[in-house]
Amino acid sequence: MADFDTKAITTALAANRKSRLQYAEILRRPRLQRSPEVTEQQRLVENRIARLLTAAGLDRDELNELGKERQIALRRLAETQKAEIIKHSASASKSMQSNFDILRGVVEATPVPTRLPFDNWVFLDPFLIFSQSGDLDVRATIEPGNNVAKVTGEWNTPPPDHYGYSDVSFLFVWGNPRDTYTLVRVASVLGLNGYCSAFASGGFYANDYTWLSIAANLGLFVYTPRDYPAPPYQSAQRNEVAQLSAFGGGWFGVGELKSTAIAGSYEVSYDQFIIPPRGVAVFEVSLELLHYIDDGWIQVDFASGDFKVTCPAVILVVLS
Repeated sequence: MADFDTKAITTALAANRKSRLQYAEILRRPRLQRSPEVTEQQRLVENRIARLLTAAGLDRDELNELGKERQIALRRLAETQKAEIIKHSASASKSMQSNFDILRGVVEATPVPTRLPFDNWVFLDPFLIFSQSGDLDVRATIEPGNNVAKVTGEWNTPPPDHYGYSDVSFLFVWGNPRDTYTLVRVASVLGLNGYCSAFASGGFYANDYTWLSIAANLGLFVYTPRDYPAPPYQSAQRNEVAQLSAFGGGWFGVGELKSTAIAGSYEVSYDQFIIPPRGVAVFEVSLELLHYIDDGWIQVDFASGDFKVTCPAVILVVLS
């Protein structure tokens, strides 16, 4: 295998990050409701109605305070719900690990043709687990067949355009040992066991949204030679896991909480990936989190109890 180093590969991944997010470009544009013209119109309408309500004896600030109290109550409810799910997290983790072990056993027991200079089933263990986004707490452990990332994240204040992107990646490397091009099929599975919640604040005029999209993704590229063209995107590289969308409620909105438990295995794959002679390929299996906040909060927990993110291996099927 050609020489490589961790820093050089993570630098290459960062350079490719924008192209990996092209599918979400339309989502990451500022919402029409947040344009300066619409925001100013909403402010004028809100102030006019506020004056009418004040004249009728209603207190706008009091309504907003009631919304804050509801937010506290809903956050407490979310924590109670999460505590109940944590009680079952060990069972979910055991089930996922059993499925991973069975898959590995079946693949390793499959006969391989002798015409190739190496097995046509190749199991890769990750050499690194890391996050490029910097806004997640990640504690990682790498063991054969049991690669684990404990991940938590919380967002309360939206970024400048209200959108954010966060990820945790399992990195794998394979060098083509032949002096000819090698055609492979790439497959992996991301195991997720956790809990996520999204809250949109209520209030006098609660035209606010909070949104979270969770997905498993497979990224891949040829590390050496450096000028090798990137492979075209395939739909099987991405597996949508869940979406949460909460709305504040509009006029006199009371706020909304959306939450979900996540426990399952999510397959990602790529067909007919060409690796040049003696070339080195990098495979990145990621948990991707796209999030949007007007006013509210988002929490993801893949760390409490037996909650975790796992990726047992990348499997290469050598086709030719």
